[in-house]
Amino acid sequence: MDIDIDKTELIHFHRKRRGQIQEPHINLQPPQGLARVVRPEAHLRWLGMFFDQKLCWKKHVEIMSRRALSTISGLRVLANTIRGVSVANARLLYKTVVLPVLTFGSPVWYTGTKQKSLIKPLEHAQNEGLRWLLGAFRTTPSAEMHHIGAIVPIPFLLQRLTTNAATRLLTLPASSQVLARLPPEWPEHSDAPPVPLPHTLMSRSKTPPTIIHHLATLTHPESEHTIPYYSPPWNSKPNWGPRLTTLAPPNAASDDERKEYITQIQTKIHSISTSFSTLSIFTDGSRKLHRNKTRTGAGYVLLCQGQEVSAGRRGLGKRANVYDAEMLALAGAATAALEYVQQHPQITNIHFFSDNKAAVSSIVDTTDHPAQLSSIVFRRKIDSLLTLFPQARVEVQWVPGHKGIAGNERADELAKEAVALEPPAFRSTITWAREKARKRTIKTWQKEWLARPHQNLSSIALRLPPSDKLHPIHKNFLGNRESHARLIQAVTGHGFFGEYYARFVPSQSTACPCGEAPVQTREHILVECPLYEDHRHYLRAASRSLSLPHILGTADGLKAMAKFISNTRAFSKSTTALPPAPETQNDQDPDATWT
Repeated sequence: MDIDIDKTELIHFHRKRRGQIQEPHINLQPPQGLARVVRPEAHLRWLGMFFDQKLCWKKHVEIMSRRALSTISGLRVLANTIRGVSVANARLLYKTVVLPVLTFGSPVWYTGTKQKSLIKPLEHAQNEGLRWLLGAFRTTPSAEMHHIGAIVPIPFLLQRLTTNAATRLLTLPASSQVLARLPPEWPEHSDAPPVPLPHTLMSRSKTPPTIIHHLATLTHPESEHTIPYYSPPWNSKPNWGPRLTTLAPPNAASDDERKEYITQIQTKIHSISTSFSTLSIFTDGSRKLHRNKTRTGAGYVLLCQGQEVSAGRRGLGKRANVYDAEMLALAGAATAALEYVQQHPQITNIHFFSDNKAAVSSIVDTTDHPAQLSSIVFRRKIDSLLTLFPQARVEVQWVPGHKGIAGNERADELAKEAVALEPPAFRSTITWAREKARKRTIKTWQKEWLARPHQNLSSIALRLPPSDKLHPIHKNFLGNRESHARLIQAVTGHGFFGEYYARFVPSQSTACPCGEAPVQTREHILVECPLYEDHRHYLRAASRSLSLPHILGTADGLKAMAKFISNTRAFSKSTTALPPAPETQNDQDPDATWT
């Protein structure tokens, strides 16, 4: 193997200041060619990460921030404060295009300890992205923009990404060199890595000595693992074709299509309940309180000719969610089905019914995914069944829950009973860990929001704690981009009106064009200004008294305010001329602005 001299770089890692250490160069002499001197560099790029000599990651953060800002600049052709894509679509673009750039490689360097100044460029870039997607003013407080845009602040987002990266340790192959460098309490730990950590470094501080050790503190060695290479490419799985199928309605199905599907499946369940050659299997998972702890259970029931022939239940403890229970129930039901069919060979049709779409779609897949062990057990049993009985057919189908289907209700009853049972060997599941990380992120964000005083103009509008789900008012807004931007500007108190000019643009007149208010406030525009009296009926439909907290702080009030803004030039630069108030589309259909 030859070394490509043109791609050879050199960097010295050390803790001393630059100039206090000698940085020797390297002379390379290829067998054929001229000699070359490779001199040390202050920064080095490898696998997209920018390493510096002290591994403080400042250069990497700066570069990622610049790239994110460049991406945001490119997105400006798609939207501004006047026209362009909706806020909901702009948010989707930001999350899928900008955030991956902004947070690239963050689990490698983020620990949350003494890194406030390090992540400042990332916060600056995110604030710029929020101003773009919301159409907000530059002076709008960042906390309010994060709240309205339902975008998690950078410190909390980085912590969640790091926790998820720790969970991915459980999905690495046993031979991974990353696992070999885990702490000694991990079974995959090895003393064989070429550069073992000195004992002085291990015992000098309570802080984890490496980022791998830090990630290990965020998960547990006894948690659920997956097997990345369970099915090697050269070992082809049996292809059963129509003998093994999964059925579920598409996520984009309309209400009518969903109702039709439910009617068809109820008819199907009723028709097969009388067949002596058909085995109907219902599975379910439940998560409920038991002795002041939320615990999870799984249950399944086998029916033949409408009679219960077998049933089972299993507890999963408090560190699993319903998806894990559904997968475990399907695996247990497959085991019971194989045993029953072996004793009753006249069974040729086996129907599994589950009310969890994710479980239905992944139970036959043995590749690396959460609850993979359940999929492996399910496939082993079903593959054996289909091999032993060539005439048998297996179908896994989604069924609506709590719709009066007897088998589903019985499985639900068993699952609820199972929450009191002892859990399996693993400490927690992967899906539970990811959901826990998301909930912890939101809880920390909400706690930080409630701890801060909110005395600005947006305090009466943003009374609920923040969430990572976009408010329905902003998600379902179908008006133009300008109207939506004006609504957000009015909510935050940073918009085109005198109250804002008095604080930030003293050169602008603060008086209302109506001539009745020396300072044009939000309350004056919404409640008193005669220029908008012909359109104030939109607001009175939500609050007869025109209560500002109700209009700005409730869903009905914001909906009415959106209609008011869409039919006027309120909170815009030009407020001198208003359109007349004839019968318009919004007047004829008050909900035309909403889905």
